Amino acid sequence: MNRYITYLLFIPLFFFISCSKDSDDLLEPEDTFVKYYGGSFINEAYEIVSTTDGGFIFAGKTANSIDKSLILVIKVSASGNEEWSKTYANTNNEEAKDIITSLDGGYIIGSDEIDILGNQTIHISKINESGSLIWKQSYFANDSASIEKVIVTSDNNYLILANSTKATVNNPAGKSDILLIKTDINGAIIWAQQSGFDNDDYGYDLQEKLILGEYVVVGTSTNSLLLGGFGGTDALIFESNNVGNKINAKIFGGASNDAAYEVEVLSDGYLITGETESNGSGSSDFYLLKVEAQSQNLNIIFEKYFGGTGIDRANCITTTSSGDYLIGGSTDSYGEGAFDAFLIKVNGSGNEIYTKTYGGSGDENINDIIGLSDTKIIMLGTNTVGGNQMITLTKAKEDGELN
Repeated sequence: MNRYITYLLFIPLFFFISCSKDSDDLLEPEDTFVKYYGGSFINEAYEIVSTTDGGFIFAGKTANSIDKSLILVIKVSASGNEEWSKTYANTNNEEAKDIITSLDGGYIIGSDEIDILGNQTIHISKINESGSLIWKQSYFANDSASIEKVIVTSDNNYLILANSTKATVNNPAGKSDILLIKTDINGAIIWAQQSGFDNDDYGYDLQEKLILGEYVVVGTSTNSLLLGGFGGTDALIFESNNVGNKINAKIFGGASNDAAYEVEVLSDGYLITGETESNGSGSSDFYLLKVEAQSQNLNIIFEKYFGGTGIDRANCITTTSSGDYLIGGSTDSYGEGAFDAFLIKVNGSGNEIYTKTYGGSGDENINDIIGLSDTKIIMLGTNTVGGNQMITLTKAKEDGELN
């Protein structure tokens, strides 16, 4: 029996979709749906959060034919119908990498701005519930720094994860380092700390540890002699104290390339997802790693690999209301198109419960997942056909089914 079930998605293209609030939202939200947002050329959203009215808000970018990118934020109802969308003017290219609920109402957006010379500046912006801009702060202007994540800390501030190639005393060659920036509620810097090893290091996700005021970053380290690199890039776990200084760091992987993209902080460890070229069945596979968080050695509890003979990439992980885990990404090992959206549900031991693919003739993926309290699943991703890319929002049942 084939456990890989593909759902064909039929996608309308070449026009901007605007779904107004209708009777569905005045009654009960739809059990399942697939919605599309955007128009011609490139539209992408990376992160999604639930809103207090039962809907969702997500952020990313929209780009036109001359490669001009603007921040794009879309607010939708519980049924996925668009309520408003906003872009934010900038003379340079800018895209949102993260969106979170603000400490004082509204939302915080983390974004990168790139000028015509390729210099990058980090921003966080505050918008209200209607998407109007309240304030915007800039950090490391024209300093080739790129933002990845923003979180709310336990002391009611914000912590930014970025990557920077700024040359420092400890990084004279300007290799990529992990950059942590802590700000107050208005975005004013409290402290900033750049950390790395002997080659390029990148952080992709950030969470506060159970020891409040300490933080864990996951990402990659490139062939680090200091960390005993296995070759190529390795999955990296980096722990910091309350001012961003390294407490601990360790790499995982094999002789080829491996990466860690997201982390869940659990009561008994860290659960990390990413991709591996060193292990598994194909060119790259989903990588699921659990380690002991309280161990100085970050001892492995289990490692799992999921995928087929092609390219399988995991982008995100979330905990379900039942205590299982959902991993989302893309696959060209299974499904209908070149790449299909790929969803795997696993139990607490990392064993597969089910696998689903979603897609059609184009390329689809999953960038972010929310496990709802009613056991439904929300998946944010993209669909690409030709040179046009749209944002997709999919609501599935607990078992991943769409009908």
